[in-house]
Amino acid sequence: MTSNVAAISISDDSDDRKARLASAGVILKGGRVPMEPFICEGGPVTIGDAEIGPWNAIGRFSYINSGFIRKSVEIGRYCSIGRSVTIGTGTHDIAAISTSPVLSPASNIVKYADPIRKKSVVIGHDVWIGDHAMILTGVTVGTGAVIAAGAIVTKDVEPYAIVGGNYAKPIGKKARFPQHLCDALIDSKWWELPLQVLRNSPYGSPTDFLEWLAVNSQGVKRDPFFSRVHRI
Repeated sequence: MTSNVAAISISDDSDDRKARLASAGVILKGGRVPMEPFICEGGPVTIGDAEIGPWNAIGRFSYINSGFIRKSVEIGRYCSIGRSVTIGTGTHDIAAISTSPVLSPASNIVKYADPIRKKSVVIGHDVWIGDHAMILTGVTVGTGAVIAAGAIVTKDVEPYAIVGGNYAKPIGKKARFPQHLCDALIDSKWWELPLQVLRNSPYGSPTDFLEWLAVNSQGVKRDPFFSRVHRI
């Protein structure tokens, strides 16, 4: 007796998923494939040897060298994530008879940082995360922030703040720029501008860039964050 059910090759499924990811602009540098669903904007996102769990969303021009992104993490555009970085950690009930999540309802496993968007970790745009950093579940990292190598981040990080240590706290000059420049850069939403426009701007100086943008922003078509969504 013969079966009419066609055999399905796991490797064929993997190849098909890699092809679909590639068509959405996801560049896989390592051997691992993000778990389903993976959410992106249809532009270049580079993933090295990183384990990517389900329901993670990564914006255009961001990359991660290696590490682990647990679940329901949102990462903005132009983020630079180093090696062996962990984003999102499991939560366990230490008041119960057992800390094992096997005994917990599924709704209690992930603690959301953003109850509206249902994200366990929210990372803004242009965030630089150094090697071996760990960002715990429930944390929001503001746009422009810098997380030093080896930092363990347990609390929210303000936009353009520079933090490091265990547990992470402001270091050095505390922020990349004076507060008025930080506010102006966030208000500008420069990450919505076309890449070529940014490359032609005086991006090396925030002051020069903002002055340039005030003169040259008219007629430039913007692309709001996740205005186009690819769920793969």
